[in-house]
Amino acid sequence: MTPAIEDRMGVFSELVEAIEADAVHIREGLDMHQFCAYWGAHEIFGYIDGAVCVVHGTSGCMSNRRFLMPFGGADKCHLQPQYSTNFNEHDVVFGGERKLEEAVALVQQRHDPKLIAIITNCCADIIGDDVGGVVRGMERDGQRIVWLHTGGFTGKSYRKGSEEAFRVLAGLMEEQPAKPVVPGTINLFPRRWVWGENQQREAAEGIRMLEKLGLKVNKVVRKGMPYEEFLDLRTAEANVSQCFFFSMSLFEEMQKRFGTKQIKASNPVGLASSLAWMQSTARAMNIDYDFDNDPEIAELKEMREITRQRLGKGRKAVVWTTTGERMIALTKFARDVGLEPIVAGVDPANVRDKINMFRKEVDDGFDVPIFMSQYVEDIQELVRELDDPIVLCNEDYFPGATVFGYRFNGRQTYGLEGARAMYTQLLNVLDNPRSRYSFMAEAM
Repeated sequence: MTPAIEDRMGVFSELVEAIEADAVHIREGLDMHQFCAYWGAHEIFGYIDGAVCVVHGTSGCMSNRRFLMPFGGADKCHLQPQYSTNFNEHDVVFGGERKLEEAVALVQQRHDPKLIAIITNCCADIIGDDVGGVVRGMERDGQRIVWLHTGGFTGKSYRKGSEEAFRVLAGLMEEQPAKPVVPGTINLFPRRWVWGENQQREAAEGIRMLEKLGLKVNKVVRKGMPYEEFLDLRTAEANVSQCFFFSMSLFEEMQKRFGTKQIKASNPVGLASSLAWMQSTARAMNIDYDFDNDPEIAELKEMREITRQRLGKGRKAVVWTTTGERMIALTKFARDVGLEPIVAGVDPANVRDKINMFRKEVDDGFDVPIFMSQYVEDIQELVRELDDPIVLCNEDYFPGATVFGYRFNGRQTYGLEGARAMYTQLLNVLDNPRSRYSFMAEAM
């Protein structure tokens, strides 16, 4: 490598430690988790059928949020009501508490929902409207009204908003009459930001893998989940997720309040990670499963070995994707097929925002060389300097290089079937090299 490249190389665990010690000057980045807490809270309450979300503040945030509401349920029309108190200049100066009271009364009149969730945006939070004082006492029989302060100006991120919403919902579970826990049952949390047929495939694969272990799935957390069904998550013995860090705060709250086991495995991408996910679940549930004599697993091991042989020993991989769960998943997948990964384009702002996730991964032994530049030209130079690496990236910035592009949202990714699909696609990429001079970008 050239001195310029070597100067930008580092180790991921050292970056995590430096950020924890506040020893890194961080320029703010833009990632879905850098959106504000309002967005994260709205997404979680939007999962529940029977809940109505009221945004206290200007209508702009509601208008901007609406286009994302179908995520997790784009295979059907989105018909949930969306409300805003629609602040104007007068409300910003004199307060919008009366508008909030009128909005809650209107929601009760039109829908009489079992849950009304009031979340604030910047305007209402900056002027200090007393949301709790307004709505306290407005609940009808069999109805709960909750509120969260989620104005983005506070610096609370998308992830913080989703975590706070989960904590509120766990508190609502605890208010319900006690129900017995059913042994051998488990709740499945599919990954978020997936929709349509692929959402159904990913959930079905998670269910299939759990049933392979002899477990019964209690509930699948999904968009459109009835409120009562969400409350009954507490009747399961354990929680497991295809994206643990999305649901981590709810897992922790349910363990604390109900003793629900939390299985901390995540991102079953590739055979090694899928087996780790199943093995962690089996250990937590005290299940003795013979993975060595499973015909499906044996077949996938053979397929993985074919993939490793085609790639060759000691080959480098450059992983360039969003700094988060996908980065971890693709890095582990690269190692699963025998590659030696280098992660490019790591965003320290995103590492800081997801520090609990990355700290857990580092504590569990995850580490990887990183290339600290987010500029396309620098990453292109890194790829040129390496000896015929595989580039794991969905953007076509690397003519002449072998690029494995795999969009998680459009294809089966998680579990044993996901491993099969990814090995198949990788072999297809190796068998069909791209032309250096092609003007056509291959479909990813």
